[in-house]
Amino acid sequence: MSGNVLDEGWWPRQNGAGICNLYALTKSQDELRRLIEVAVDHTDNLPSLLSIFLNTAVPVVHVADGRRTLSK
Repeated sequence: MSGNVLDEGWWPRQNGAGICNLYALTKSQDELRRLIEVAVDHTDNLPSLLSIFLNTAVPVVHVADGRRTLSK
């Protein structure tokens, strides 16, 4: 066993897609804004996400018009 789950061929699948819920969004929207120093926020009301899967919409930080922006 190499220790790499992907190499072992037993990676869990659901409807043919790999599943990965190793990530969660537990910080509030205000905490994210302060932590990332966002200038523009386009996320509206951002809920906490205890599990993030491949098809989950999550906040993304990018630069638009020279300003750090938070979007969905």
